[in-house]
Amino acid sequence: MKKSVLVVDDDPAILDVIKIILEEKGYDVHLLADGDKIAQTIVAFSPSVILLDFWLSGLNGKQVIKILRTNPTTKHIPIIMISANHDPKSIAEEVEANDFLAKPFDIDDLVRIVEKYTTSSSSGSQATQ
Repeated sequence: MKKSVLVVDDDPAILDVIKIILEEKGYDVHLLADGDKIAQTIVAFSPSVILLDFWLSGLNGKQVIKILRTNPTTKHIPIIMISANHDPKSIAEEVEANDFLAKPFDIDDLVRIVEKYTTSSSSGSQATQ
């Protein structure tokens, strides 16, 4: 069974790059340009992991995580914050993301972090890198 990744970012170039990289590694990738439809998308797509930009139009990453963490059907899904913020680790810890990936990111780091959460049953706040 293919592992699925939901990528939420309002930058179309970032979405395209992540999709190309992860599909090449065998992942089923679904893209969203904002956080407003994330709940419906999760129900339809059932992702193994979510890559979530902190700065989004509409709902921001913090609001999206709060919604997902309070819903019993989505609270178990690992969330990796992606951000160009100067301190993404602190943001990830503050919003209870499982991990973080700083922009600009290295392709190997992207693949490594997605593999970490799709090959294990990690959950909870474990921001590292």
